[in-house]
Amino acid sequence: ILAAKQGSGKSNLAFDWAWFRENLEDPSAYLGYLGGDDMRVLDPMFEWIDGGSRPFFVMMITTVAHDPYDLPAWFAIPDTDRTARYRRAVEYTDYVLGELIDRLRRRGRYDNTILCLMGDHGVSERPDDRFGRWVPSEDLIRMPWVIRWPARVPAGTRVDWPCSQLDVTPTILKLIGFDISQAGFDGRDAFSPSDANRRMYFSSGFPNCPFGYLEGDRKWVYWRSNDRLFEYDLPADPNEQSPRVIVGPDRDRIVSDLQRWQQQWQLVVPARRFSERWVYDHWRTFSSGRSAWAYYV
Repeated sequence: ILAAKQGSGKSNLAFDWAWFRENLEDPSAYLGYLGGDDMRVLDPMFEWIDGGSRPFFVMMITTVAHDPYDLPAWFAIPDTDRTARYRRAVEYTDYVLGELIDRLRRRGRYDNTILCLMGDHGVSERPDDRFGRWVPSEDLIRMPWVIRWPARVPAGTRVDWPCSQLDVTPTILKLIGFDISQAGFDGRDAFSPSDANRRMYFSSGFPNCPFGYLEGDRKWVYWRSNDRLFEYDLPADPNEQSPRVIVGPDRDRIVSDLQRWQQQWQLVVPARRFSERWVYDHWRTFSSGRSAWAYYV
């Protein structure tokens, strides 16, 4: 949980307070190699919310619906099938969100709180999927985004034009009344209609992973490992099995554009730089430039 009250003066990455599975000091709540029992963080979340009366912002990162899809023993019996494990993990996340909503209702905050639910990426259930998130297939790069705020968003509103994760911040800021016209965001307000052929770039943090962009119903994917560019006609080839190899001037133009885009957002840290600092008051971090460590204290 990362939380911030309006007007907070602390500098923990702009948050006032943070809570991680380590704060529980109970290893039995740990799940998988990075997750924890998401239900266990609701109590400290609402203890913090109840401690103030000013507007607040809370970001909760759920972890159970992430590989390896380990579930708390109190919720379900473990399953060996990967797809079944994932679907049960989604059911668990739905259960946690239901409990969060119930607690907002009991406090009279539900209808006056913006709920924004988003996945960071999709999951492939294809039987031949051997690469996880490494290959940008449609079921991986498309994700759910749900916003609820009865005061401004009519129930059942559906946005059919292209949207991006970059749109989250400008959308929420405009929803609560800010003028974002001069803010210079790369994203845009998702409630304002956009061009059906809006260019949507995608990439991954994995080394040498492919990257590319979508325009309308076509997708271009560039593989750095073999320097090849593929074009997919999604309506004609929904399973993405028959791409067209792009060569010649068109290939050079598209690859140059993709490389420029990637360089714009790529963060380069000097290799010999070393730093040591505290984050969130209880994490001591060390960085050598290429590697980083964090210790819970």
